[in-house]
Amino acid sequence: MGISLREIKSFLESLPCVREESRGHTKYILKVNGRVVAWTNYSRSWRDSTQIDDSMVSKMGREMRCSNSVLWRKLLARQEPKDAYFRDLLEHSHISREEYDTLCEKGRPPKRK
Repeated sequence: MGISLREIKSFLESLPCVREESRGHTKYILKVNGRVVAWTNYSRSWRDSTQIDDSMVSKMGREMRCSNSVLWRKLLARQEPKDAYFRDLLEHSHISREEYDTLCEKGRPPKRK
């Protein structure tokens, strides 16, 4: 079935990830308090409309330390909020409770006065 690169990039860019360009790959790194929590990359030759096969989508989910491939696909399809991803990282001890709170706060729109 697959998913488009556009959808993957959209989700990764909605996270507080750092994007790095290298010669052949684009890398997204999720850092918390200066510590790398998760990362994934893809070929720079891929275009936004490129359909990424299921095995590569699953691999990206594992690299991003998502414990469940169903959750990862729901996140990419925007059927689950980002907080579900952060909660998964917390439950599997990839981040602390304080880091979880920080990540969830960064993902919220600014409060209006």
